Amino acid sequence: MQVDLWKVLEAFLENFNVNLTLISSKEDDITKFDLGIRKIFGNQNTYEKIAAYVCDTCESRKLYVLQDVFETEYCMFCLPEEERSVGNYCLIGPYQNEKVEENWLNELVQTHKIPTIYMGELQEYYQAMPILPNYQEFKECLISIIRMLYKNEGKLEICYLDHFTWTEELTAPENQEESNLSANLIEERYKIENDLMKAISQGNIDAALNATARMSSFRIADRFKEASRNYRNFLITANTLYRKAAEMGGVHPYLIDKVSCALAKKIETVCTRAEYSHFNREMIRRYCMLVQNYSFQKYTPLVRKAMNYIELNISQGVSLKNLSEELNVNASYLSTVFKKEMGQTVTEYINQRRVEIAILYLNTSSMQIQDIAFRVGICDVNYFSKVFKKITGMTPTKYREKVLSATKM
Repeated sequence: MQVDLWKVLEAFLENFNVNLTLISSKEDDITKFDLGIRKIFGNQNTYEKIAAYVCDTCESRKLYVLQDVFETEYCMFCLPEEERSVGNYCLIGPYQNEKVEENWLNELVQTHKIPTIYMGELQEYYQAMPILPNYQEFKECLISIIRMLYKNEGKLEICYLDHFTWTEELTAPENQEESNLSANLIEERYKIENDLMKAISQGNIDAALNATARMSSFRIADRFKEASRNYRNFLITANTLYRKAAEMGGVHPYLIDKVSCALAKKIETVCTRAEYSHFNREMIRRYCMLVQNYSFQKYTPLVRKAMNYIELNISQGVSLKNLSEELNVNASYLSTVFKKEMGQTVTEYINQRRVEIAILYLNTSSMQIQDIAFRVGICDVNYFSKVFKKITGMTPTKYREKVLSATKM
């Protein structure tokens, strides 16, 4: 049975997730051969130079091994005459034999004078890079397959080349057309930022995440050489913008500040681009949920003030009497207006919020029932249990047992 060696080569490379690019002529479009990294730098003619270089360099019965400016490795060779139905030249790569560390990446950027605004894209490039821990075995197998393609006739010469000569051209020259393009991009970025702020102020998680996904296509100039410091700076700025959006959404500044401070502490733990992207989405979700749960924007100023006071003083034993005194309005009038807008009395709303907060403690802590009752402004644990059961249908103790039982399943 005749073995299709070309299919063997394809399957071999696919097993290692290594790209295989076929080139028939210098005019071929090979923009996908390098995982798109050069496209980011805006030099379209770079790919044309690469195609020409491969066609001009490759000779029969020679396997060329070379590194590019990104210090990733490629192999290339000229296909035997009988295999040229698929193409004339084969370019294999990129790949590496070990994972790239951030210090090494910083050195690469400095050595080759790569603009630091591309640091994020470079990190994504190396994260997508196939890593070959058994590099020597990979190369030996590859050489064996190529030899068989040549039917083991004659010697296959292995040629090690220097860096690609075209990859030093990493930045395109500025001109008026590019300046106009930059102005349009900045305008578009501001529009998307406004869409993001609006979505957060409305508590619309899907729209906010969609906007931030659109934002990811824009590069913002770095201020530091260290990539992780830039990620944290972006998140600090985003945290400020998102909390302003939540305030626009009608959330009390006190509640926003609690979330903002908690997020600010976690920002300092972010180091990689993946962590940055994940944490940015998490911040958006947190602020949107804050708006969903605590926005009082649709209510009249009096009811908003009442709800804010209840929220901020829930642990102090707030009641209709001290609430009306604090707001300097008649208790009966406040009660009537509140029920008309909220669909429940002030006391019912206060007890509902107490139970909702108590449920959060029961779900996330081992705090004693009596301590939880005290935290929500009720000193009498029996009365607390009565209120809790009226709203949930079970006592706090039964609720906790149910939660514990569910976690063990």
